[in-house]
Amino acid sequence: MEALARFFAQRKAVLASHEADLGVLKQLDRRFLGELAQGQLGPVSLPGLSAATLLAEAADPQEAMVVVEGRDCLWPGELSRLHQALCAIDQGQPLAWWLAACYPALPMPKGDGGWLQARACWLRQKPLEGPWQDWLLATRGEQLGKLVPALWALCAGHQWQYWLPPLWQQASEAEVVASINALAPQVDEVTLVELMGRSHLGRFLPWLGTLRQPQLSEVVMENQLYLTGGDNKRIAERQCWGQALEGDWLKLAPAQLTLKFRQRLWALVGRDGRGAPWSLFGGRLCLGN
Repeated sequence: MEALARFFAQRKAVLASHEADLGVLKQLDRRFLGELAQGQLGPVSLPGLSAATLLAEAADPQEAMVVVEGRDCLWPGELSRLHQALCAIDQGQPLAWWLAACYPALPMPKGDGGWLQARACWLRQKPLEGPWQDWLLATRGEQLGKLVPALWALCAGHQWQYWLPPLWQQASEAEVVASINALAPQVDEVTLVELMGRSHLGRFLPWLGTLRQPQLSEVVMENQLYLTGGDNKRIAERQCWGQALEGDWLKLAPAQLTLKFRQRLWALVGRDGRGAPWSLFGGRLCLGN
């Protein structure tokens, strides 16, 4: 486990980096595959890896996904086999839902999967009944001022970075602003700045420029950089890295953004995407608007 833990520590640092690009991640993951194939990563390298052992060796779902994807790359069929094994045990449900929300060829786990179940249904264009059915309704981009606070209350805002930004993609600027305004009284200032940055709305740049509190300086600069690429100019209704968030630039975005910002692109991934930005080799991100 020591070698595996060392790999994930390196990978975590790379994914959080403002300097590293996708090439760095791919180089690291190629080394991971080599060590996995040579049996140098402990139990996760062994044939017939069980779901329980997988979870014991890689407790973080995003890290466990990489193990599953790596094994499937070397031994095709492991994604399906391990997903089935995860679905069969209670402790495997969270990871099973993560995988189902990234790979539509996999069957849906049973039980409540929260926002991941909603995303999995969206990916498969299937209806959903239950508390998170409003998430599917909200993907139309309507009534966000009402629906988003209700969804936030369902999970106390947990993992909002994953489930909320996708709802803004088909929404008008007014609907996005309404949803953020509805959340503003409930969240702290750091979260509010993050909401504005991840909205991709250039209209928030002047407001971000007025924030001078020392405790907000890092998060403000990070979100200004994400929106403008360093020029701090509003150039479009929706923008990212100083480019209009549309058309041809969307195809270039996964390669142009540093890895820390590239993770935000999951909000823009269409149904043709596979995996996630933290997946093996960065996943396959097919972006749309």
